[in-house]
Amino acid sequence: MANKWSFLLSLIFVIQLLLMTGDLATVQVYQTQMQAFATTVGQRISLEGGMTPAVMNWANATGYTLECLQQCQPQFGDTLTYQVSRSFDPLIISDTPLTLRIVRHAVIGMYY
Repeated sequence: MANKWSFLLSLIFVIQLLLMTGDLATVQVYQTQMQAFATTVGQRISLEGGMTPAVMNWANATGYTLECLQQCQPQFGDTLTYQVSRSFDPLIISDTPLTLRIVRHAVIGMYY
């Protein structure tokens, strides 16, 4: 009987560990997607000469929030600092939604 109780009690910890692993895997997947998206956004900002409404609408349509942090009205050769963020609901890490953020810089007129 004690063996069955100990097995049931250990399942509580195993389930929590599996949920935590799921959260960490989700964070890793979102972070990788955001890195790729932020690189693409940087190229578009550089090509279009700034953070245009078309870039902002495109980012919002794909599920990301794009925000200008510094040098929001750049000239040719200036460096624009922007932030890409995304929220998600974790399974066990937190009760509230977590927001992942990436800060990047784009040089206006530099094509890479």
